[in-house]
Amino acid sequence: LALPLLPRQKKETRELVARGEHSAFWGKFALYSALIFLSYSTIVTFATVVLHDVYGCFKILGGSGCSAEESSFPAYVLVGCVLVYCYGVNFYLSYWPIVNKKKTFSWSMFC
Repeated sequence: LALPLLPRQKKETRELVARGEHSAFWGKFALYSALIFLSYSTIVTFATVVLHDVYGCFKILGGSGCSAEESSFPAYVLVGCVLVYCYGVNFYLSYWPIVNKKKTFSWSMFC
C-alpha cells in the first residue's frame, strides 16, 4: 500500500535528497496506517483464537452469527472502508495528478 509513496527511480530519489525534501504528512500517514492494520489484525486474531467461545460466532469475525437478528452491516462497513482506503490512496497518488492535468499518462509512471 505504501509503494506509491516511494520515489520511482534513482534519479527521483537523488533529486529529493539534493533538494532536502521530505513529507511529514505522508510519513505519518504510512506509519499510522500500518499501526491501525497491525492493531486490527492482532485484536481479531486474539478474539477468534483465545476468546472463541465468547466472540467466535460474530459475523464480523467470520462466524455464522450469534443470533438470528445479528446484522452483517458492520462486516460490510469494515470491508467497504478497507477497499476505499486501498483503492482511494492508489487513485489519489497515481491517477489524480493525471485527472488534474498536472502530469500526463505514461507507462513509466508504474515502473
